[in-house]
Amino acid sequence: MSKIFLILETSFAPFQVLLANEEDILFHSSEQEWDDNRRNIARMVNTGLQHIEATIKDVSMIFVNIGPGSTNAIRSGVSFANGLAFSLNIPVVPYTSFELMGYEVQQATQLAVLCTAKAINGNMYAGLYDKNQVHAMQYGRLETVVKAVAPDGQAFAVAGIRRDEVIQAFASNPPLDSETERMNARHLLGIKDWILERQTLPPAFVSPLNEQSKIFG
Repeated sequence: MSKIFLILETSFAPFQVLLANEEDILFHSSEQEWDDNRRNIARMVNTGLQHIEATIKDVSMIFVNIGPGSTNAIRSGVSFANGLAFSLNIPVVPYTSFELMGYEVQQATQLAVLCTAKAINGNMYAGLYDKNQVHAMQYGRLETVVKAVAPDGQAFAVAGIRRDEVIQAFASNPPLDSETERMNARHLLGIKDWILERQTLPPAFVSPLNEQSKIFG
């Protein structure tokens, strides 16, 4: 079998584990029946490999969501990706929740996308996705962060959590509700080519994105 990609999406529950080649999704955990809460990443990977009649040695690269999202779950996914990459000596490619969510919604709406994700203590993450890039990312209270990242005088869509509150914050010129709360890792193939440049090969490792990351000052 030709080399395949492993995609780990742990920014929300249930986790998504996918196996793909350059052009197609070969296995998607969301399309299978499971008898547990789908938080056993190793088991999900093994099930996927069996499904496509491959072995772990056929995996040539790992794509993993580094956040923002559920902190403990993101850490689990990143830790698993780093450990597996080290054992196989293959690269890890990190991507963010807002890149995947923004790409999915922009494909459907043709608009810039204000993406949101849950954080601790009533705070939230917000970022503006447009044309293969997250142009701004903020952490804090909703009323502050959404105003900080929204495009000036440009129509946009909203994706992620608390969309009703975000729309109300722009009552005079409300954005489009994308009705998308969670991204589907199937769309990773759409952003693959422009995130490959950030791939990391052990002993270098990728790190989770959280409120303490430098990007949030």
